[in-house]
Amino acid sequence: MGMWSRDSLLVRLILGAAIWCGLALIVSGFLLVSLFRQHLESRFDSGLGDHLIHLVSIARPGEDGAIRVSGTLSGALFNRPFSGWAWQVRQGELVLAQSVSLGPARPGVAEILEAPLGSVGTFDGPAGIRSRGLAREVRLAEAAPPLIYSVARPVAEIDRALGQFRRTVVIAQLILGIGLVVAVLYLMQTSLKPLDALRRKVARMREGLPRQEDRWPRELAPVAEELDALQDHVERLVERGRGEAADLAHAVKTPLAVLSQLSIGANAEDAETMRRQIDRIEAYLNRHLSRSRSSGLTNQRVDVAACVADLLFAMQTELQARDVAIMVEIPAELRFLGDESDLFEILGNVLDNARKWTATQIRVTAWLAEGGLVVAVADDGPGVAPEQRDEIFARGTRLDEATPGAGLGLTIVREILLLYGGQVEISASDLGGALLTLTLPGLVETGRVAHKMERQA
Repeated sequence: MGMWSRDSLLVRLILGAAIWCGLALIVSGFLLVSLFRQHLESRFDSGLGDHLIHLVSIARPGEDGAIRVSGTLSGALFNRPFSGWAWQVRQGELVLAQSVSLGPARPGVAEILEAPLGSVGTFDGPAGIRSRGLAREVRLAEAAPPLIYSVARPVAEIDRALGQFRRTVVIAQLILGIGLVVAVLYLMQTSLKPLDALRRKVARMREGLPRQEDRWPRELAPVAEELDALQDHVERLVERGRGEAADLAHAVKTPLAVLSQLSIGANAEDAETMRRQIDRIEAYLNRHLSRSRSSGLTNQRVDVAACVADLLFAMQTELQARDVAIMVEIPAELRFLGDESDLFEILGNVLDNARKWTATQIRVTAWLAEGGLVVAVADDGPGVAPEQRDEIFARGTRLDEATPGAGLGLTIVREILLLYGGQVEISASDLGGALLTLTLPGLVETGRVAHKMERQA
């Protein structure tokens, strides 16, 4: 799933921001709708009060006691039947006058507009219309009975306006929410880009590429500086280890040579004992020297074809004298990810083994496979029996005691390969001899583009 996996830091930040933005938008939406409802009801109630005052001013009783309306309330809806807009003047339960929307005012028959007395409230008006209204008790003369003036408007008007506003708010909130999520996604990706640059910096360190002068955010600059310092420290430790290994080899080489010379003058039994002990010392020394020489860090890109060419050139005189044919098929863009001396040590021992056992031809091929860089060295010698293919990697093992050597070459090859997570296999060659197949970290480098394939641990 990559970037969008559950463990992604970007996904966590976006989800957290989206949840909080969603909650904020929902709460703000409810607040906006609530405030708008209060605003509508306030205006609605204010209008009812104005209508009531107007009604009192235009609806007064005449000399015969009947209510005379000297004008009309503003708004044609008061004259539309069942519109919910209504006014009424009554004396107790007796309806004296009312709006056209309520029909003719027939005493004892007309329906009473039961608006709340003294304050605005909601009630069920005529024809079951949910209404919001207001009623006032007015005494026109001191001795006259009080008259009740009532006005009402349908609540549906508030609900209709509130519904339109709610839909507008929802659409606006959705657009705003999507915009916020997109903005958060963009900001998060932009903010996390330096982490990807930091990852590439570490990859360049591991592959041995030159450093690049990058500008880092203030929060990541100390990390980048520490990585540079760590790289310098590791390089110093590796060089120091290699130097100490070389010093040790030089210091031990001379005493071993002296012991070898002294063993020549000893009797046969003592000479054999001394030779075995000298071989053991050399094996122990070579094992630790091979490990110290191999840093195990893929800090260089080594040209595989050039390395093989140099090694074969060193063997050229002997191979020509024996009339051995050499076939090399290695793409020029193949690179080994590791230390150059390690590659020379590995291929040098493998080619030297082929040189010893071949009869007429040696073939060296290399390619990039799914498992990494593969180098295959085949010869037409006697080969290795299947039951001996594991034994040949044991330290000091020589299948033919007459062939010169200490039996350490392939052991050293395998130990260095293990440091790189690689492997070596022996099988039968189509040339008739042995086929040694090596797998190492590597890549194909074409110009400035490198297609990397590392061995999986």
